[in-house]
Amino acid sequence: MSYEGSEEYLCAAGHYTRVDCWTENVSKCPFCEAPMTHRHAIDETNGEEDDMPSTKPAPKQQVGWDDDWRNDHYGNRFAVKVLRYVPGQHWQTIRST
Repeated sequence: MSYEGSEEYLCAAGHYTRVDCWTENVSKCPFCEAPMTHRHAIDETNGEEDDMPSTKPAPKQQVGWDDDWRNDHYGNRFAVKVLRYVPGQHWQTIRST
């Protein structure tokens, strides 16, 4: 059986990104282009196990949001919330090079 999983990231502004484990390392936030500061790998090969934190998303606490302004097909402007978080347990700090 092959490894299956995903990677979670938090940028310096607290925006959350989750990608497939086979995606190249994400170094910048797709929303604000801030550098990624925290990472957590989720092993999804055999499903979630209560006593193994590496099989679940890492805890994070919402601390606010930013507005992502868009236009619908009629030209009406609206905002989509892009939530901001602080990391909880099990997040690894990414060292900048």
